[in-house]
Amino acid sequence: MCKFLGDISYPLYLVHYPIVYFYVAWISNHQGMTLAQAWPYALLILIVSILLAYISLKWYDEPLRRWLKIVDLPRHSNEDSKHNFWHKKVDIF
Repeated sequence: MCKFLGDISYPLYLVHYPIVYFYVAWISNHQGMTLAQAWPYALLILIVSILLAYISLKWYDEPLRRWLKIVDLPRHSNEDSKHNFWHKKVDIF
């Protein structure tokens, strides 16, 4: 369970905000709603957020990570970056 929650933590962070935003807007339009009436919708929002995070993980995040492992992108260590930046010869004239 902890691995699953760790895997979906970033996708959940990304998808929960718009869903919660619409939930809060919906609650503010239904001013007379009690907590007993609102909690089933909050539970639904939680389930939908987790489901969307899982779909995002499987259809976007994992395929992108697999693709990035296949593609040979140039990688630089911090030492290489420092060396190239500070020791680069610049011809002014």
